[in-house]
Amino acid sequence: MIKNIVLYILLLPVYLFTCFFKIDKYKITFISYKEDELKGNFLKISETLKNYKEYNLNYILMKYENTLICNIKYFFNCIKQVYYINTSHVVILDYNNYVVSHFKRNGVKVLQIWHASGAIKKFGNDIKRDYKIKNYDYVIASSEKWKNCYSTAFNIDKSNILITGIPKTDNLFSKEIVCSNRESMMQKYPFIKNKKVILFAPTFRGDPIKDIKYQPINLEYIKNKLGKEYVIIYKMHPWFGNKIISRDKEIINGNNESIRALFSVTDYLITDYSAVLFDFTIMKKPIILYSPDLEEYKSTRGMYVDYENTMPAPICKTEDDVISAINNNVFDIERIMNFRDMYFKYQDANSTERVCKVIRGIIDYE
Repeated sequence: MIKNIVLYILLLPVYLFTCFFKIDKYKITFISYKEDELKGNFLKISETLKNYKEYNLNYILMKYENTLICNIKYFFNCIKQVYYINTSHVVILDYNNYVVSHFKRNGVKVLQIWHASGAIKKFGNDIKRDYKIKNYDYVIASSEKWKNCYSTAFNIDKSNILITGIPKTDNLFSKEIVCSNRESMMQKYPFIKNKKVILFAPTFRGDPIKDIKYQPINLEYIKNKLGKEYVIIYKMHPWFGNKIISRDKEIINGNNESIRALFSVTDYLITDYSAVLFDFTIMKKPIILYSPDLEEYKSTRGMYVDYENTMPAPICKTEDDVISAINNNVFDIERIMNFRDMYFKYQDANSTERVCKVIRGIIDYE
């Protein structure tokens, strides 16, 4: 809280100074504090917008870590943000943004792309946080189902939540791209050929800035019990960076791989409260929910969904439950497909173009 007050005091003069600058009608600025290079939604949108030569595309990207050096870098990054936000016609975000919530002038339009296709766990203004999120003009979503929770989480009117689909899912709805990713992964990891691939991809617990943690799982035990025909890959939440959770040489560290590339070779997804579950339903393959801390998580973080009754997957509390679910094939693919249909209005590879159409509309008519 004190850090935010100090940041506000230091940034206020910068904001007042930038108000003397004219807003550039064709200036579009992408801002992320989670990635220092274009990936996922940002990459796909940027590549499409580059076809419009009149657009002035700018990128303010950094990987934030709660260290002294990174906090100093973040402060100077915020100064840069204040200028670019208040001289751009369109600002595109993938995470929440302190500067937008405190220092956005009239005439600037903010489009929240978000980094997930939905939300099981509560987030944004629906949980305790250091500052209130506000000043977003539009938020994109994959389904009408998200309008209620996005409205409260992002502090935005439901009418400004636009159902366009999520750009990064274009790669999952495209059979050609999935096959290409699968071929590349098979070349990189040839020993997974003819194996059944299990992907462990959990979300985080706690505060990602202060005390981030994850729910431990014994992947070695699962691998040994299932036998040689299975291989396990793990990919931790991006907040963990390249966190190593197993030293077993037969368990693959997939932290540096794209989640969509990993999906192309995955036969079973093990996750918990992560929104990757929504994306994986596109693959029409088994999902396992490893959530031994379910009651604690519901009471501390909170959820938007009725987890026990609506999730299209078995809920496992132990590693033995996971093994049993796989060995007994307790999966309902039809239920997974019905779940997918609820949360993806568009099931094509054109979401990037729909989002870019929104951006073009803002520039041309607002």
